[in-house]
Amino acid sequence: MSEQPNDIGKILKAEREKRALSLDIIHETTKIPMDSLRAIEEGYKIRTLSTFYYKSFVKIYAKYLGMDADKIIAMIPSTHSGTKAPVLDKLLSSAQRPAVPRQETRNLNLFARHTENRQGKKIA
Repeated sequence: MSEQPNDIGKILKAEREKRALSLDIIHETTKIPMDSLRAIEEGYKIRTLSTFYYKSFVKIYAKYLGMDADKIIAMIPSTHSGTKAPVLDKLLSSAQRPAVPRQETRNLNLFARHTENRQGKKIA
């Protein structure tokens, strides 16, 4: 078995079909969005589906089918996150961050606010 998301989807789809379950039943029971279920089974990525959600949905799906979810999750490559992570890493690298002037916060109490009661007296 190779470690491609497409293969994980094929394994889950084969198990689902072996049990004669439809995607509608899986969707209703697990509350995993239908487009995410289709993406998992067909091996394609949804642009807005992060690695965290992908792994969570695969884990829920595998547990529902009675499979060893930890084995299935271990098959997911760590680079499944798509192009988001490298782009963010590049944008947030310390060499490219603009220098932000440090503000003096010793005299500021950011959580305290002065209010007045009904008689006009200040309450700290």
